[in-house]
Amino acid sequence: QIAGVFFPAGSEFASLMMTFAVFGAGFLMRPLGAIVLGAYIDDVGRRKGLIVTLSIMASGTILIAFVPGYSTIGLLAPALVLVGRLLQGFSAGAELGGVSVYLAEMA
Repeated sequence: QIAGVFFPAGSEFASLMMTFAVFGAGFLMRPLGAIVLGAYIDDVGRRKGLIVTLSIMASGTILIAFVPGYSTIGLLAPALVLVGRLLQGFSAGAELGGVSVYLAEMA
C-alpha cells in the first residue's frame, strides 16, 4: 500500500525498492541522533530528554500518517515521508546514545 500511494513507478518492484530505501534511510540518522540527543540528555537529564525524544518521534509519525498521496501533491509526498522517517530515526538514536554512554562509563 505504501509503495503504491507514495512511490508510484513503472513497476511494482521499483516502487517497493523506493519504499524500502526511504524507510531504511531512518537507520542512517540513528548515529547522529545518538550523538546529538545523547549529549542533550546528559545536559538536561533523562526526564526532559525522554520528553524531547518522544516529541520528535511523534512528530515524524504524525507527519507520515497525514501526508497526502503522490497523486495529490506529487513529489512532495515522498519527500515528506522521507523527512518523517528521518525524524523517527533521529529520535530512535537516543536509545543508542544512552547505551554508548553507559558502556563508556563501564570501561
